[in-house]
Amino acid sequence: MGGLVDPRVDLVRAPWSPWTPTPWLLPLLVDLSPWRQRLQELEAQLDGHTDTVFIADFPGLHLENFVSEDLGNTSLRVLRGKVLVELVDQQQNYSLQEGEGMQLPAGQYHKVHTVSPEPSCYMYLYVNTTALELERNLTRLRELRERARNGTEQSPLPPELRPLLGEPPPAGVSLDPVVSLFLRREQREQRRERESSLAQRLRRFLRRKFFLFRRSSLMTLIALRNLALGRPSPEHLAQEVAFASWRGEEEARPETDGGAQRGPEL
Repeated sequence: MGGLVDPRVDLVRAPWSPWTPTPWLLPLLVDLSPWRQRLQELEAQLDGHTDTVFIADFPGLHLENFVSEDLGNTSLRVLRGKVLVELVDQQQNYSLQEGEGMQLPAGQYHKVHTVSPEPSCYMYLYVNTTALELERNLTRLRELRERARNGTEQSPLPPELRPLLGEPPPAGVSLDPVVSLFLRREQREQRRERESSLAQRLRRFLRRKFFLFRRSSLMTLIALRNLALGRPSPEHLAQEVAFASWRGEEEARPETDGGAQRGPEL
């Protein structure tokens, strides 16, 4: 069975032989395999702004990690075993057992030591507070623009927010970065909608041309057959014409014009 390399061993000087077991290979944590379903259930309970990372470690080992300043809401929760969380900058240690957790400071390093006799399992919960606050600001700008357009906004927009209504910023007034991002996102969404609309129109055009070519080809073959072999019975000829005029799923969705249904094109 394969394993993990012991990080405390210098692989350049580590002993190795094809005839003896390798002492610096750690066994796989197969005893945590039943946790897969539980970990998936925990991850499914999170909202769209929260990410999680699950860690399993051996006794006597530790994980050193850094929490970005953008992740202002980061916590650690122990699922199994016992760990010692060392806050490097603050020179403080916190002991956590199964079911316990703590908030981790952003912009700092910390170490998670596994101090239990059995392997530990814990998870990080990350909330990108910077991205979350940006989404809230963009939502407020969208609501403000809607109120300004429908006349429910009582006070006039300040000069730096006038570009929300399509007006250029006044001379000497710089465009707010959040407003600039909002306008760029709106332009991207409008461009995607236009491209999607163009693609749909192209598909409809090619579909109409295909069925027109199909009907013309089949009707030509029917006419040549009739010239060479004579006309079949009216019922059989009507079935052939109906097959040649078939337009796929469009028959199931007849178009209307002024409330009156259009018949099939022949």
